[in-house]
Amino acid sequence: MKINNWIADGLIRWLIKEREAFGIPLCNFRRIRSVIKPGDVVLVEGRSKASRLIKLATHSSWSHAALCIGSLDKITDLATRRLVSQHYDGPPHRLLVIEAMMDRGVVVSDMQKEYGQHHIRICRPSGLSEDDNTRVIRFVANHLGCQYDFRYLVDLFRFLVPFNLIPLRWGTKLHWHYTRERHKAVCSSMLARAFMTVSFPIIPVLEQNSDGNLVMYRRNFRTMAPRDFDVSPYFDIIKYPLLNDNDVSDYHNLPWDSQGRVCNADGDCFVPEREGDVSGGTLGWGAARNSLGTMTNKLSNVVPHSFPTFNWRRDENKQ
Repeated sequence: MKINNWIADGLIRWLIKEREAFGIPLCNFRRIRSVIKPGDVVLVEGRSKASRLIKLATHSSWSHAALCIGSLDKITDLATRRLVSQHYDGPPHRLLVIEAMMDRGVVVSDMQKEYGQHHIRICRPSGLSEDDNTRVIRFVANHLGCQYDFRYLVDLFRFLVPFNLIPLRWGTKLHWHYTRERHKAVCSSMLARAFMTVSFPIIPVLEQNSDGNLVMYRRNFRTMAPRDFDVSPYFDIIKYPLLNDNDVSDYHNLPWDSQGRVCNADGDCFVPEREGDVSGGTLGWGAARNSLGTMTNKLSNVVPHSFPTFNWRRDENKQ
């Protein structure tokens, strides 16, 4: 068992190790901190291998979700304050979130310390009453100390493997079976359950019965991902980018790179080949042809006969 635990711990450390932040975060954390409220859902774009897996499986930029609970000295619900105090011994004025982490389980975290250099987004439940907001926060606080549900990552793997290798019904049974494990939690599913306890919709299933009346069904909380809070019509999206509205209104004078570099991702930038006027910004046909032709040749060598052959020569004589 010690060897298994050692291997598991090493795998977790490898999965959650985040690469260094590149450049400046897209959002202004100071402005977000001034408007965020207890009960807001915080979406995070992580930089670890586990984050990339979650983003790939969920087709989203968001890999993590946490619930803002405000600062400890401003929590009015005594039961919630007592629970948070048992798991947090930092300054009482710091902005806190409750989240489920792979290596620590459900914990209380200092939001600025954890995500001050991350790209984040705030999702605010629209029209949620104060009493229900308190119940949502208390529900999440009651999960403090719970373990992380690694079965969730196995379920995510099901979406990455072709169904002819792993039948879809296996994944469906896994989702049904493990909804009974109340002592484990995942970030998005834990928050989804919290809002479901007060009947607040996230992305419900809608049907019309034989009488023509609308019927709403609660979606399985274990299938909920961080992106669902972003696309839900029942959550208001709060963005505070680094550049405010006054800066963007004069977009012609934004500090664009003078060399015309184009970036695929953080740290992966290049100067594209251009035709004609450099200031025009048109990508040259030759550069596109060479890039796509090289990519096709490489892919054809890996999986023969799986990709079509592209003919980039123009038939100028064709009528």
